[in-house]
Amino acid sequence: MALELTPQQVAGLCAIDAKGFVRTVEQDIVRDYPGLSRAGLTERLASALAQARAMGIDEDTNLVDFLRTEALVPGFYNQPGLRRWMEKSGRPADQRFHDFMQVMRWQSRHDADRQPAE
Repeated sequence: MALELTPQQVAGLCAIDAKGFVRTVEQDIVRDYPGLSRAGLTERLASALAQARAMGIDEDTNLVDFLRTEALVPGFYNQPGLRRWMEKSGRPADQRFHDFMQVMRWQSRHDADRQPAE
């Protein structure tokens, strides 16, 4: 016998799942960045998760990267460059975001390598 849920029950379960996901990622972020301000962090991460899903990002690793980036760079997903990148056709949103993160990591390492030693 299959369990049948109403749309409201499914939405409720999804909300519970999202809260747990945000809570777990937030704990990891706070552990990894102890100096990071926690003021409003939970709400920002919950909003970022909703935004990521609205963009079509579904893979957990990409969602974690999205939330971690939001924690360090508030509102990063509102930047026009990211928006344009994510709206291009031809590749799934998860792949597009993964590629974006790879480019940002490369750029960060490249910029660090170019910093003059003191």
